[in-house]
Amino acid sequence: MTGATAGRPFRLTETTLLRTVISARAFTLGLTAVVGSGLVLGGATIAREPLGNDEIASLALVSRPVGAFASDFVSSQSAGMLFHAVLWPIVALGGVSSFWLRLPSLLAFAGAIAVCGLVGARLGGRAVGLCAALFLSVCPFAILHAQDARMYSFALLFSLLAFWALLRSLETPTGARWATYAATVAATGYSHEFALLTVVAHVPLVLADTRATTRKQFALALVGSAAILVPLGAVSLHNRGLDPLYYVTAPGVAAIEDTVLVIVGSRPAVAACALVIASGIVAALRMRRAFTASERRRGSAIAVSLALWLVGPFALLFAASQIDPIFSPRYVISSAAAACLGIALLLAFLPRRLGVAGVFVIALAFGYGTIQQSRSLDRADWPGAATWLRSTAGAGPIVLVGGQRNAAALLYYSPGLGVPRTELPWTEAELARLPPKLTLIDRDNSVSDLRAAVSRTPAWVVEQGRVAPGLQRAFDAFLDSCQTAAEAELRLISIRRVVRCPHAG
Repeated sequence: MTGATAGRPFRLTETTLLRTVISARAFTLGLTAVVGSGLVLGGATIAREPLGNDEIASLALVSRPVGAFASDFVSSQSAGMLFHAVLWPIVALGGVSSFWLRLPSLLAFAGAIAVCGLVGARLGGRAVGLCAALFLSVCPFAILHAQDARMYSFALLFSLLAFWALLRSLETPTGARWATYAATVAATGYSHEFALLTVVAHVPLVLADTRATTRKQFALALVGSAAILVPLGAVSLHNRGLDPLYYVTAPGVAAIEDTVLVIVGSRPAVAACALVIASGIVAALRMRRAFTASERRRGSAIAVSLALWLVGPFALLFAASQIDPIFSPRYVISSAAAACLGIALLLAFLPRRLGVAGVFVIALAFGYGTIQQSRSLDRADWPGAATWLRSTAGAGPIVLVGGQRNAAALLYYSPGLGVPRTELPWTEAELARLPPKLTLIDRDNSVSDLRAAVSRTPAWVVEQGRVAPGLQRAFDAFLDSCQTAAEAELRLISIRRVVRCPHAG
């Protein structure tokens, strides 16, 4: 066993899976191939799903002059500031297709694969790095967000970059490296505020370092990050509670299973991961005596760090959501990287044949989840709704039950209504200037407002379940009392032609 000197990252340089030396050139070629395969896997079906409401909301926000974009962003939200800043010039250059809007996320995913490989190589050697990168390249959760014109792939990328920058700083502490670490932590926060929860995983590595100056340098770097993040904090406080979502509720025990399934993609993958993790832990404990005290300390630090990275963000958001519901599985996207790194490291402790077999099992299990995911369509069928209304509704008024994002989605796929894709509504003033034939009923309206909206019967009522259940039931009860001349059920969208309603006049 090669000893680890103080300040250098711990590497499993003599475990059975790693006895075959991988040269730097082979590692570079292998990592390039894995990144390429991830790009192909993520890009092959990137435009298959229609744009979702959140994606079109991002388009509505960034498709405005830079001054209005900055002002409207600050006054309405804080999440994804870095992503939207990148998306704005892309849209300004004329990119409003689903592929073009999702391209930044796909490229961020590719970058995350590469950095995951570099982190794995620093922790356990080049074979571990290649395995971790391979797992991330086929991870269903990561690929899902690689095909989403939202900020989550950015959060994955920069959380990995921050971890990699920390390892480099601990290996060779210089002012430039600690400044890079501070910058990547800040970029993680500007990708998504909740991604900053991954910083908790950095603490065990710092505490395991025996040099007296390390903790001071780490603390100073975090102070620098905090200074850079001051504007984000101010915007977050200003917008807190501005746009409450009725469907975000306090998570229960089922949220644990749901989140695990989201990350790995399927129950067979859960079983495969559990088997590999259990086998790897047993093998690691059996080999523990072969390590020096210093190596055991560093190995324990890495194990605790990855465990915190994997479960820490979920646990913190889960606990906070019992008081103020904020949790959504997509907020723990960076946990996918921790899972890939942890599994790759544990495989390194297994005998060679078992380790290689484990690599194939995990890759196939993740790939199975990705394939199943790519076969299903689960976003609202706004293109179908637009086509159906265009061929059936004629000049009749359209009553859209939902918020601003529903309106933007329908207008994106219905250019005939007179709103260009680069002028989708975002502000209240823009919503007030909707085309005359389109009326928006949202969570701030009542049944009386809906009754007034359908007074000009026949009217077409389009619903996509974007209001609270109680209000939706009231809307449905009123609409059921109307006479329906035609109706259509699309994916997540219902359309009905209302010809007569009680007291509509």
